[in-house]
Amino acid sequence: MVRVPLACRLALSGLLLLQGCASKPTQEAAPELPVPPVPPSQPARRPASQPIRTAWSFREGADDCSATAAAAGASLEVAVRHDAPIRLALTLQSISLRAQAGVPLRFTGPAGSWRVAARATGAHMLAATLGSDETALSHVLVLLGGGTLEVGEAGAVRGALEISPSNKDGQAWFDCARNKVL
Repeated sequence: MVRVPLACRLALSGLLLLQGCASKPTQEAAPELPVPPVPPSQPARRPASQPIRTAWSFREGADDCSATAAAAGASLEVAVRHDAPIRLALTLQSISLRAQAGVPLRFTGPAGSWRVAARATGAHMLAATLGSDETALSHVLVLLGGGTLEVGEAGAVRGALEISPSNKDGQAWFDCARNKVL
């Protein structure tokens, strides 16, 4: 066993005591960086416009038959003439169009659905030709059953008309339309 003189033991004990009482060095915290905002997972979508509800009126003439589904600021006219294609004319004040721009019209109702290409004929007007055959007549019959007519592509609807069912008046008018086409 090694003998350490008392003076050395006291000096060593004092050093250990001082070291134990000394304050521990503090670590400086890294400055906090602002948290960047999280980008949205999808771009903000514009709320879809509310459909405009319409009511039907019918006219039968010697040379033509026309049906109009109308509401404030909107109208859809179906014109049927002998030896001419069935024509749709849509006026919708809630949309703005470029002249001659192509715009799809999509109709969906309980009796079926169809799609047709329309052309802008004015700032708020579109026109489309359905044809002059049984397929065109079936589009008109589906339209008379009521449903929703949307203007624009499926992901970018620009406006919509809620077409009411035409009931008995529409059925009687459809006989006129069929006689003009067939």
